[in-house]
Amino acid sequence: MDIKDLNKSQMILLTILLSFVTSIATGIMTVSLMQQAPQSVTHNINRVIQQTIEKTIPGSTTKMQTVVVKEDDLVVDTVNKTRMSLAQISPSPKETGGALLGSAYSLGNGLFLSAFSGAAPDRTYTLAFGKNTYTAKVIGVSPLGPVILDTGTKTDGTAEFPKSNIALADPKVGQTLIAVSTMRIGKGVLQSVEINETEIDGKKVQSGALMLDGGPDISYAGSPLVDLDGNVVGIVVPSDTASAHVLDIQSLKDFLK
Repeated sequence: MDIKDLNKSQMILLTILLSFVTSIATGIMTVSLMQQAPQSVTHNINRVIQQTIEKTIPGSTTKMQTVVVKEDDLVVDTVNKTRMSLAQISPSPKETGGALLGSAYSLGNGLFLSAFSGAAPDRTYTLAFGKNTYTAKVIGVSPLGPVILDTGTKTDGTAEFPKSNIALADPKVGQTLIAVSTMRIGKGVLQSVEINETEIDGKKVQSGALMLDGGPDISYAGSPLVDLDGNVVGIVVPSDTASAHVLDIQSLKDFLK
């Protein structure tokens, strides 16, 4: 039968059929391209999809509006929010030299999480937070490296220390993560999570090391590693006096309780 011989109803049905077939073909091709695309590309696409906002207008139908958010804007916002919880650690005035030892992240109630070379239990350091300076004492040392410092201001009603924003789950390979210090930032994509087993005091302790492309160096000691939502997923820990690694924050669950 020639297409010219089709009546109006048949033409409409044919048009619907062609639209249906085209939609299926487009969907299959899109899924195929998404599977072949680099993880960073699919991550950006997912970020856009997650920004879809549903608006309900009284007396009318529900409308969907997609707001495109650039990753650069997310990075800037995340860095600014994270730095509101950061402090600088340096030796106490009684010690010689005032070089910056690293960054520290507020856990709330005057407590800070950090990691830097030479940290020891009951030792005091100078902690600069905002416009204020405190004498902070090491009250906990993890066998994995990080320490908890106490500024002794838990009952000070005038002091404001942001509560921590610790991630509840491990980051995913392909996620964009940011190491944020008080002086600089470093952005990378999570390549893998290496599980290490160390024997400490006769006990085997497992920890996760987050491997990024262009991972942070020793200058980021004590800095939190955050995702684009501002959740802390890791902390930069000195491996020795010249290098550092990123410890998965989930490895410190018991230590932070």
